[in-house]
Amino acid sequence: MLSYLIGVLFLGFFVGLVSGMFGLGGGGIIVPALLIFLPMIHVPQTHVIFMAMGTAFATMIISTSASAYTHYKNQNIDFKRIRLFLPILLLTTLLVSQFVTSINPNFLKIAFSIFLIYLGGKMLLQRKKTAVDSQQTSKLKDVLYALSIGTIATLGSISGSGLIITYLNKTGLSLKKAIGTASFCGVFLTTFASLGFIFSGLSQTNLPPYSLGYIHLPTVLILALLSIPTAKIGVQLMLKLPERKVKTLFALFLISLSVYMLFNTLFN
Repeated sequence: MLSYLIGVLFLGFFVGLVSGMFGLGGGGIIVPALLIFLPMIHVPQTHVIFMAMGTAFATMIISTSASAYTHYKNQNIDFKRIRLFLPILLLTTLLVSQFVTSINPNFLKIAFSIFLIYLGGKMLLQRKKTAVDSQQTSKLKDVLYALSIGTIATLGSISGSGLIITYLNKTGLSLKKAIGTASFCGVFLTTFASLGFIFSGLSQTNLPPYSLGYIHLPTVLILALLSIPTAKIGVQLMLKLPERKVKTLFALFLISLSVYMLFNTLFN
């Protein structure tokens, strides 16, 4: 129990910092860690992956909310840009979260890790471009990307911010605006995904005490207590850095996280 408590406390600190600095919810960090920590509190192996995913989504509601609020105060959210994108994203998330427990999670993790390595490498090699107007994108493209990102985010147990940042930045938003806007989208995406995991886990009878479906509430609370203040620190660090350096750090973070997830999935 003590090992579980110490591990989750350190996890909360790191997740908040990452969420604030890069606009990510931290699901790619939380899920692999909880696969180690949750069995320490007697979560059955048959349910541990789904409990990790549901708990990660519930935690990301809080961490992304803290990050989004700070970005909102710094005027880093472009609400007009996502007026079509966000509703499609949320509808996709709610629908996919209803059947995610029937899919092999290892396959999803491997596919997602390879995809993120590609995106991070592409961002590292990308030359500086002249900024374009943030509205220069088609409605069809917004719909297709929202469907794709909603599906990948839910199946991969992430807030989707990394993918949303890349898309918004590619279609005209500055990286800092893209990070802020993605964190706002992440609040709603994680909320809808959490509802799906609650409903799909309500029929299970052998889950640990204080569980709400596939969400372990004490773990969410512990992670939240540390992720909220550290998310604010992460945002302030991001605002002080030049945009090119933020982009480089973000790309390196994506690649590092992806390699870790891939290694953890293949050799754990």
